[in-house]
Amino acid sequence: MRQIGVLLFLLWGAVVSAEQASFSDQARQLWHQDYFQVPAAKVLAIATDAHFYPDQPVVILYEIGKISFSADGTETRQGFMVYRIQKSEAVDGWGQVKVSWSPWHEERPQIHGQVINPDGSVWPLDTSSLVELQNTADDSVYSDSKTLQAPYPHVGPGSIIEEEVTTVSHPLLPGAGVADQWQFGGETPVLAVDLSLQAPLTTPFTWQALGTPLPQVQSLVRGQLREWTVKQGPLPGVVISEENLPREAHLYPSLAFSTAPSWGDLATAYAKQIQKTIQNSTVTVPPGNTKTLPQAAATFMQWINAKVRYVGLELGQNSLVPYPPQTVLARGYGDCKDKAVLLTNLLRLAGYPAEVALLWDGSNRDIPPQVPGLDWFDHAIVYVGGPHPVWLDPTSDFSRGTHLPPWDQERWALIASTSTHGLVQTPSSYSDPPTTETRVYH
Repeated sequence: MRQIGVLLFLLWGAVVSAEQASFSDQARQLWHQDYFQVPAAKVLAIATDAHFYPDQPVVILYEIGKISFSADGTETRQGFMVYRIQKSEAVDGWGQVKVSWSPWHEERPQIHGQVINPDGSVWPLDTSSLVELQNTADDSVYSDSKTLQAPYPHVGPGSIIEEEVTTVSHPLLPGAGVADQWQFGGETPVLAVDLSLQAPLTTPFTWQALGTPLPQVQSLVRGQLREWTVKQGPLPGVVISEENLPREAHLYPSLAFSTAPSWGDLATAYAKQIQKTIQNSTVTVPPGNTKTLPQAAATFMQWINAKVRYVGLELGQNSLVPYPPQTVLARGYGDCKDKAVLLTNLLRLAGYPAEVALLWDGSNRDIPPQVPGLDWFDHAIVYVGGPHPVWLDPTSDFSRGTHLPPWDQERWALIASTSTHGLVQTPSSYSDPPTTETRVYH
């Protein structure tokens, strides 16, 4: 039944696309180059004539991303979007601009915008109203990342907002490049969306099209530059509420891309950071049974969790690189990478070949394995090689012994070692003997 539903959705989407194709072309002709220069009358006319999903709270009339990379892999990302607010409940969420960034490797965003109202009046965004806020993910994370935001003036149902945001992202480590992703469509209908990428011929560049249908990428060489372009739209807004999808499932079409040289180069670069962090460690092996690896792991993780509570102090490069083990112990707190490097330090002292491993566990979706990038990762665990490799997560209070918690299982992981050449998938505990749960209700 689900397959039939998907087929019907795709057929319906094709019909809608054919009906709206001319308006998608008109949107491109209006806005492809002339940001904020299109007369208000023409903007209002295409929004009215297209009659594009009038029952939706918001529709995006045009979106374009122009992304360029410099020789060192630095990314300049310019995004321009035109959207129409159609219902009052969308005013609060869409009547503002909000962009986050991390000052240690990203430059302050540049934001421009204006509001065009049904009466033809035009209200530019007052850049003096932009406010910088310090981000705090929750009570256990302290970060120097920031958000730049401002309200748009005179916004109400029928308002059309033109918005341009430019960001610059530098590599997290020298030579590591920048990895990023562009999503086509989502929950909000999009009349037309274009993407262009540009990088020097001498700069490493990898891309992977994801989702269904796969974005069709056109490429060419122009002088000393390589260029890639994608055109999409119209795209219906799709709300996908199904949970526990496979790791490789991508809810919407997207393009992942990176200027990182290779997974092996990234593993070597991060391994050097870990070695530099550990080399002057003054930590000693705590008392306990360390005769076998499972015993040592249990002893050390229990000791770490008794000594170090989970608190992230993500300031500057320490958002990526852990603090020295002795610093973590002296503070009595640390995040996943701090606990991972402490556990790695102790296991090495006990004679076990431990390495820090990076993965993504922020959602059920996993990273694009063909596109190398340190930017994908948000979690650190520990890998111990050998005939029977062991994976350990010192932040988990709910996993048994050397078993990873469910959210770490079947993930693509990067082992920080000079011998690493690619990603490795973390193991699954599903191969364990089946268990039966019996519930008795009275």
